[in-house]
Amino acid sequence: MSPVFVPPPSPDRALTRAQKQALLAMRRDAEVEAAALADATGMKPNGAALALRGLERRGLVARQEGEPAVWSVTFAGHALAERLSNGN
Repeated sequence: MSPVFVPPPSPDRALTRAQKQALLAMRRDAEVEAAALADATGMKPNGAALALRGLERRGLVARQEGEPAVWSVTFAGHALAERLSNGN
């Protein structure tokens, strides 16, 4: 069976507030679980998981397999987090 093509999200589409909070909070840690991210940012656990999935689709974070799942920031995610923290 051939893989299903999923087009990448539009780069013009802005990050949500939750995605920005998650990305800025994650740049300090090597790996983070959704529950720990929710505690650090004040988000609800489901909101943190949705923000992480959205960042993963954009290639800004990578999910590490395992239970519980953990995410880490990619180089592109670090660069965007730096830009966001500088107000650009």
